[in-house]
Amino acid sequence: MRSLTPQDLQGYTYTLRPERLILNKIRGLLYALLLLSVIGWSTSAFAQQPTIPGIAGEAADLDLSRYTGQIVVVTFIAGICPSCWAEIPGFLEVYRDLKERGVAFVGIAVQTPKEDTKRMIQRLGITYPVYLDESGRVSIERFGLRGMPTTMIFDANGRLVQRFVGKVSAKTLRRLLEEML
Repeated sequence: MRSLTPQDLQGYTYTLRPERLILNKIRGLLYALLLLSVIGWSTSAFAQQPTIPGIAGEAADLDLSRYTGQIVVVTFIAGICPSCWAEIPGFLEVYRDLKERGVAFVGIAVQTPKEDTKRMIQRLGITYPVYLDESGRVSIERFGLRGMPTTMIFDANGRLVQRFVGKVSAKTLRRLLEEML
């Protein structure tokens, strides 16, 4: 038996039978349903766990509506941004003082690989959840990020009330948050 060459296949077309197309679609749907059920199960199991410091997930999955009724400070940080690193200790102090009064902090690590983000969280002692946005796309498209560091403050109804582009002092942040409480 000789093997086929490209010349042997010239002009040859293969047509799928309609019943094969239907079976392939059904098989694809079953795989999709199985995948969705596994994702749903793992997501619900994750959602039941308390929020712990560290990487909370992907920025695309960040749902600020879960913080309804709280003032939310979203801080965008990067591993190569010295100003970001400089403002975090002050933010942590404000967070510790105001979290029991209804102020939540969320970090988004922009264009910083996961392992670098973990090291940054550990070195800076960040105790609020940090989400990953390795490409920066979500931060730009969803939040309108224009520069680093950026800090956004959302009121208890989820409305953006303040955007700081550039370093903001803990004193300024605290004053604004206390006025909102």
